[in-house]
Amino acid sequence: MKQRKDFLLLVQGHVFTVLGAALYSAAMSWWIYEKTASTALTGLTASVTLIVKAVLLPVAGALTDRISRRNVLVLTDGLRGILFLCIGILALQDRLPVLLILFAAAFSGLCSSLFQPASSGLLPDLIHHE
Repeated sequence: MKQRKDFLLLVQGHVFTVLGAALYSAAMSWWIYEKTASTALTGLTASVTLIVKAVLLPVAGALTDRISRRNVLVLTDGLRGILFLCIGILALQDRLPVLLILFAAAFSGLCSSLFQPASSGLLPDLIHHE
């Protein structure tokens, strides 16, 4: 029964993480385009996240196998949530520099590259072998 609860919590957390990251990415792309009218900068922001993920994902998978997957999930989700909240507050105050958004995109890619293999690696532990 505990494994079922843990599995549901993992799936629920994963859904909210992916949904939140997608909404953040769309909002930041829209914000950058509205503020700069630059399609190149808008595309660069989206590309930074994907490039960081592509480079770090193979290494991150090996790293998350050596440390507590649960701690990786909590830490990366928490850090990304705090970052997104700070970015949102700065955007509402109209004090958000584009360079900070590029940094946030890279940091989000880093967190995502750690979150994904930790989440996938935890899944087999939560499913009955029957």
